[in-house]
Amino acid sequence: MKASFVSLLCLLIAGPAHAGVRGTYEVPVPEELREFARYELDDLRVRLKGNALEIRYELPLALTGVKNRLEFLAPIENGVAHTKNSSGEIRCQIAERTCRMKYQYISVSLSRVESILKAVPLPEPVIAARLKVSARFGGDMEGKLSFTGLEN
Repeated sequence: MKASFVSLLCLLIAGPAHAGVRGTYEVPVPEELREFARYELDDLRVRLKGNALEIRYELPLALTGVKNRLEFLAPIENGVAHTKNSSGEIRCQIAERTCRMKYQYISVSLSRVESILKAVPLPEPVIAARLKVSARFGGDMEGKLSFTGLEN
């Protein structure tokens, strides 16, 4: 029951991904929050650009409450794309289709996250858990992005 509810929640909060590439964003959290820490990504773009991996995405509003548009162009060496820019650092394992992020600064508004979650509407315990995830993300500013493939 919990898994299907969380899946429905993700569908309600997220929209379609760009050009057939789908992705999820996960915030590292304690076990009791794990089922609330995964978000579908809107408008994810992942493609090869020369010998680099280009990734463009917006963090979910249900996580941050405000727009945070991010772009990375990471050179690829031995199957790993890695770079740092003013947004932060990204390290992607191309074959595994996963990236680890550590941000320098991300805007987070817990009051806006709460408003977004209440608009769905969701039960109070789910809203409370999601707010804990957002608060933790706003402090650590780390995450894992997983994607289904590369754009042409």
